[in-house]
Amino acid sequence: MNTKDKAIPGYLFSAPSDGKVFDSDCCPPFMEDLYTAIQRPDRIIFTCYRTGGAVAELVFWQAESVIFVLTVWEGHLHIPPVSEDDKRVAHKEIHLPDITDIMLLTKKLAIHIGLQPSLSSDAESSSVFEFTSCPR
Repeated sequence: MNTKDKAIPGYLFSAPSDGKVFDSDCCPPFMEDLYTAIQRPDRIIFTCYRTGGAVAELVFWQAESVIFVLTVWEGHLHIPPVSEDDKRVAHKEIHLPDITDIMLLTKKLAIHIGLQPSLSSDAESSSVFEFTSCPR
């Protein structure tokens, strides 16, 4: 990997116009923390809304119960480790700088878990995507 292929500081991912995505140095440890917190969900609901700024929420489900919520605020990159308190309350808040990082994080999580996206069928809802198991 040459230096132009490295992730840009301040972002979770580097996504140049050639389509290749690179993780920043802080990405792998954060993802491992998150994987241990969410275990094996069978569904993720991706919702967007505004409350003083852009917010995306990923709600992780397992057997019709919410098991974890990841709230992603738009702002300067801030992804502290998943704490025992985060696991206890089943909720983590992070900040990502833009829609690119938010969407790439969502994609990376869904692929790791093995879920496929579909658009929300409710046009009046702020839920955008629902990720579910793909029938084989």
